Amino acid sequence: MRRTLYLALLLAAGCDGNGPPPDAAPEPDAGAPPAPRITCLSPRQGEMVQDDALVDVEVEVGVPASATEVTIGGVAAVVEGEVARARVPVRYGVNNVRVTSQGLEQLCSFLAAPAYTVDGERATGVVTTLRLTAAGVDDADGAGALNSLGDVLERATAAGWLGGAFRGWIGDPLRFPEPVCMPAPGEACSISSAGPRFSRFELDTDGLAVPDETALEVVDGGLRVIATGSGIELTAHVVGRVDPGFIECDSVTLECRDVSIFDAMGDVTLDLEVTSVVDLALAADGPSVRLREVEAVVIRNVSASLPDVHPIFRADVEFAFASQLAGGESGAPSRDQLGEGYGQAVATLLDGVFSGVGSSTQGASFSVPGVDGRLVTLAPTARPTVVEASAAEGLTFGVRTAIEVPRPRRGGLRGAPIREPGADVRPSPTGASGVNVSVVAINQVLHGHWEAGGLDGIVAPDMIVAPDMIVAPDMIVAPDMIVAPDMIRLDSSLPAVVDGSSGALEVMIGGVEATLAGPAPYGAGIHVRFGVTARTSEIGTGTQPAIGPGGFELTELTFTADRALDDASRGQVRAFVAVLGHHLAGFLLNDAQPALPLASVRVPTALPLDGRPVPTGVVTAATLSVASPSFRLVGDRFEAEGGLGALP
Repeated sequence: MRRTLYLALLLAAGCDGNGPPPDAAPEPDAGAPPAPRITCLSPRQGEMVQDDALVDVEVEVGVPASATEVTIGGVAAVVEGEVARARVPVRYGVNNVRVTSQGLEQLCSFLAAPAYTVDGERATGVVTTLRLTAAGVDDADGAGALNSLGDVLERATAAGWLGGAFRGWIGDPLRFPEPVCMPAPGEACSISSAGPRFSRFELDTDGLAVPDETALEVVDGGLRVIATGSGIELTAHVVGRVDPGFIECDSVTLECRDVSIFDAMGDVTLDLEVTSVVDLALAADGPSVRLREVEAVVIRNVSASLPDVHPIFRADVEFAFASQLAGGESGAPSRDQLGEGYGQAVATLLDGVFSGVGSSTQGASFSVPGVDGRLVTLAPTARPTVVEASAAEGLTFGVRTAIEVPRPRRGGLRGAPIREPGADVRPSPTGASGVNVSVVAINQVLHGHWEAGGLDGIVAPDMIVAPDMIVAPDMIVAPDMIVAPDMIRLDSSLPAVVDGSSGALEVMIGGVEATLAGPAPYGAGIHVRFGVTARTSEIGTGTQPAIGPGGFELTELTFTADRALDDASRGQVRAFVAVLGHHLAGFLLNDAQPALPLASVRVPTALPLDGRPVPTGVVTAATLSVASPSFRLVGDRFEAEGGLGALP
């Protein structure tokens, strides 16, 4: 049988408050008396309310009725004139309450949640969290692939960023205090000591090399950074004298001079290791890294070459200078200055790197199709709300996401629903990194998609996707065996809502209105409202946990029609509603969803240094999170763990 299906969504009318206006009936035929109808008064059709165990549902039945003639959600209603009310149980998410009165029926759909994203940041909580263990912080494999933060530091070091920052912090030149006494080996330093005395000493910092290696480890509240440089060559300028003085005379000219006085240039070679600790915290504008302390500065294997010093004293001057620079009291200011320079440079670099903490999808708008194939544009935003460092647990970055709608078609909305306000669940990875994403992220997209009119439009028949068999309450539907309408007009007064608290993923759809026209039983048009809940435990891998076309079971299916239907006609309409509901569930979780927003660290190709961009050694900007994630649903969160790496 060839089926032709047309879906056309009615544009939502303007509304105020938290939902659309009260129900509007189709225009009656000219001259015909108004037909009685049921109108949802409270909650209004499409309203978003704070949930509770029970909600008072109030409807207008159109004509006076007795209490025994009105049921609301299966509960006998209290009737006063044309208004009936009953207290019915509600659930988190979409609630579809069926109302019957004197042969009439209506579906009143509303959304209930403890909080919504517009209720503030505290309600939204942390949407996605990334945790890095010791291996994710530093895998100790050098600057190969970007599989740890240590690799980022190594890349920036090799590219010269860290060296530029170091020279900027340390200044030029590096000086000993004046004067400096450097006694001969085995002698104490005093004003009358024999040995070299420097009135001026400078090290040219242009020759200060970047560290050959860096190592990172997490401490409580921050990071310990160990920077090691080998064979660092510096140019030295030394001025001073050696006591006691020595006069040397030329045997030919008989000219004499004091050769114990020197003003010499030379070279110094040394190995340097600086251990510093930086604080990592969350500031108003994002993560902040500041130098806490320089724990140690170790200078080893110092050798000095001062050829301009007279040969008689040269070895003494070189030895005294090298020993003081490596560990003597007179060299302490220089060592402190070296340590401060390296520590501040590392803190500056890490501050720039951690400014990239956010979500993997932020920064650029994306387009997803509406049900009619028309593209809907949404703009994801994110900002870090948790930045923690713990020696026991590693680094934790929590991110709050949001979806902005550049061209909304609805206003006065409360935002995406939140089951657990303020939730902040941390991953506990066994590998280098772990990430989780709350289903709030999916609901943010579903809400934005609906707000932008993604459930409005005209749909070609071949766009409806259904499996060979659909399992629904009290029925199994074979889509090829049903009678389908020729034209469908749809309008949804509510966004779909996803929930994972039951241990499986549920998609709740409600507030959908359809006018079905075509062969019998549809005729010129049947106006229906329907709601479905689709459940699946089939979650694909990757950054978008896709659901296969046959992966849903309909656990709830309800609809009402604007006219009485015989049993056969009702069965045919119900079967088609099952096909349409199944299609919408798959479409909203697959076609209408971008990749999940993963908490991540974005490493740019350059970071500012002294007001100009300096390369970080990363050729193409990389977004670091769990590489090749394979998600599993745990409660209301998708979780994945594995090695840290650049996302595609």
